[in-house]
Amino acid sequence: FVNLYKIPISTFEGKREIAKRQMVSTVENLVKVPSEIVVAMAGVSIAGYYISPALHWPSIFRNLQMFISKHVLGSYAMAYVFGAFVSLIVGLYFLNKYPIKKPDLEMAKSYFSFALPIMLISVISVISVNIDKVMIGYFWTSKEVGYYFSLQQILQVISIIASSVGMVLFPTISGYHANRDFIRIKRDTIKAERYISMVVIPIAVIMIAFSKPLINIILNSSFLPATPVFIILVVYISVNSLNISFSSLVRGVNRPDIGAKIGVGMCVVNIILNYLFIPKEGLLSPIGINGPTGAAVATFISALVGFFGLRIASKRLTGIRLLHFHTLRHIIAGIIMLGIMYKISEILSVIRWYHLAVFSILGLGIYIGLLALMKEFGKNDLQFFLEIVNPRGMFRYVKDEIRK
Repeated sequence: FVNLYKIPISTFEGKREIAKRQMVSTVENLVKVPSEIVVAMAGVSIAGYYISPALHWPSIFRNLQMFISKHVLGSYAMAYVFGAFVSLIVGLYFLNKYPIKKPDLEMAKSYFSFALPIMLISVISVISVNIDKVMIGYFWTSKEVGYYFSLQQILQVISIIASSVGMVLFPTISGYHANRDFIRIKRDTIKAERYISMVVIPIAVIMIAFSKPLINIILNSSFLPATPVFIILVVYISVNSLNISFSSLVRGVNRPDIGAKIGVGMCVVNIILNYLFIPKEGLLSPIGINGPTGAAVATFISALVGFFGLRIASKRLTGIRLLHFHTLRHIIAGIIMLGIMYKISEILSVIRWYHLAVFSILGLGIYIGLLALMKEFGKNDLQFFLEIVNPRGMFRYVKDEIRK
């Protein structure tokens, strides 16, 4: 069901109908999460193990509760299946409004030639995402794997921001490439990178400056020894986010094969460095870098390979510049913001979640003020972000798109 509902999702991405795309994805969680809660509240009644239900079930649902408690794993699995199935139905409902034509051999060849490198990239991504955790588990223990995996999950918020931009940028560049409009390709790629950088850097700064309170609040104090790992992963995810616009450019000009080659290079570098850095007596162990920290460093270096590789490829394909001054200005503003936020974190002995909210707003104000002084943030940027967070405008956009 998951692979099937990706058909309408990919269609909506290609047509830049993001509201429909997000609605199909959101429906899965709206169905899956409540179903998981129901399963959790049913308790467990397996041979030799018993957990009483969290709530008293009405007699009419008692048989259902007993069935779920005796088949907990299967019930959890069905929660995922049910969520994916409902998403498929919603996706097909929206997709039903579009005319469907019979594919021909030429179209099939075109799809296959484009999809083959994409499939390779997908396989490489799976390997790259999991190889570090496998090696940590092999050379260390499950505790270190838990440190690494849990900290990775906190950083998903940055990945979501960047991938959302790439979702819109890829079909846009494809449209420009069909018309051989390289000027607009370069303009939109640079613009996308600028806004990704402008948004990601202050978030990364807050995460680094308040890394210990964040870990303590979101996870617990037992994860605090992994704070250096968290900081390195924040830097990695920030660099990786800046790759999104150039990755979209390479795919958008119909050269996914180049993206696949760069992906292979990143994967090879990642595997080699993981093997060198993760063991207890690894290459960098004399300076205290091994285990999860070594894996984080290896992942960061592999991201740098993609950072420069995608830019060099983009320059050869379209003539776009490798580096841009706006990112440098954002980094300078971020470093100053980091210094101020770090001093604040040192002054306060205990930081609660509401302190983080206040300091985040303060830090954002400092960051925007610095960008304004460097003439990197103006009225047009302010209007752009206000339109994004305007609920009326968002509701109107969603309503208009669904009516199409």
